[in-house]
Amino acid sequence: MKWWDDVWLNEGFATWMSSKPIEAWNRNGIFNLDDVSQTDDTLNTDSLANTRPIHQAAETPAQIGELFDGIALRKGCSSFKNAGVLPGQGDFPCGCQRIHRAASYANATAPTFWDTQTRTSKKPVDQIMPTL
Repeated sequence: MKWWDDVWLNEGFATWMSSKPIEAWNRNGIFNLDDVSQTDDTLNTDSLANTRPIHQAAETPAQIGELFDGIALRKGCSSFKNAGVLPGQGDFPCGCQRIHRAASYANATAPTFWDTQTRTSKKPVDQIMPTL
């Protein structure tokens, strides 16, 4: 991430990827119950009047510290899950590989990530995902 306001990009991606080895090993289609429970918790938290967007400005150390929460981890993770199932998004893993190569010795931003997904899939991912 380029700045702390995109901490969700790092934390959400790590949370999303954490279940991938189990999914690859357990191909019988049974969902990880922890993932289901965390998604439910995230939806409940996100429905509150005092929720926050996953991308939020932060300037002070206290504001930065507040960004490391369930919204960054689980709502960020849900954003990756949603992006991966958008119509025509079978290329989502290819877009992830592309951005990791491009930013391997640099910093990424959410717009850069979604732009890469858009170029890879030829779908308007960059117009859909920033609305979260």
